[in-house]
Amino acid sequence: MQRLDRLSALTLINITKGGGGKSIPQDQRIFEFKILYITGSNASVRKVAKGFFEYIHLVKRAGEWKIINVLWDFVQN
Repeated sequence: MQRLDRLSALTLINITKGGGGKSIPQDQRIFEFKILYITGSNASVRKVAKGFFEYIHLVKRAGEWKIINVLWDFVQN
């Protein structure tokens, strides 16, 4: 079964502030972090962590990289 949820930036910030992910030991949190491409002021990154993966889209504005979208799913065994 699949589902598609829309989570706001504020929701994700609050999950992080609330300690989301801290139950996973730090040395097991990220397995792979790969920059897929950078073109001018746009970039795409793939991250694999314990139990899930993410595709992160970023934009560079005023010299700083900002996350504009994250697509994630659980790792299927």
